[in-house]
Amino acid sequence: MLIKTIWAYFAALMGVFYWTLSAIIQSRLGTGGGDIYWKNSVIWAGFFLRVSGIKVKVSGLNNLDFPGTKVFAANHQSNYDIPCLMSSIEKPFSFIVKKELFKVPIMGWYMKKRGDVSVDRKNPRSAMKTLINISKRISAGEVFLIFPEGTRSLDGKVGEFKKGSLFLAVQNEAKIIPIGISGSINIQKKGSYFIRPCTVTINIGPPITPAKDLENETIRRTIISLMAQK
Repeated sequence: MLIKTIWAYFAALMGVFYWTLSAIIQSRLGTGGGDIYWKNSVIWAGFFLRVSGIKVKVSGLNNLDFPGTKVFAANHQSNYDIPCLMSSIEKPFSFIVKKELFKVPIMGWYMKKRGDVSVDRKNPRSAMKTLINISKRISAGEVFLIFPEGTRSLDGKVGEFKKGSLFLAVQNEAKIIPIGISGSINIQKKGSYFIRPCTVTINIGPPITPAKDLENETIRRTIISLMAQK
């Protein structure tokens, strides 16, 4: 397990350097298209999962094929949720993540270039400015993925959603796509560095129409139901 973990981290780090450099070069030459940073992220995610021995089973991709604004809402079990989602969905979307991730050298810069954002809850003025920017991007057709729990689960169960976590979807009348992730907690539990090869299941549910009286618990129960599907 130790050797597997060391190899996975080393390969991931080399992958970050390689695909970051590749994205910069292609962007400067104008050969990669406008979403080159996203495309290279998908390639890196698939590579990272393979060297880590992680297999991903996904169902419900057809639920993403509809016009109009949308927001993805998923439960959060592990750091591996992010590469699992990127390698499975493949269509461009941005993450709303904790600000500490932007402090990680290279990766933080790359995430900003890809369009990911963080909300500083300790700074109300900054947080409001960021939320307004995200709202404008959603209204313009960009897709964001949120983890309504606000943090990773310690036991794999879906925790209570943060108050206002679905506000952006409701405000922009964006369809909410519920996503249930199961199995990723077995890869690397919170606080652990060891990687355990396993299979992750991602089930994508039908879009839910937002409404002002839509309760977080409705989405939460839907995600729990999706997690139970095999």
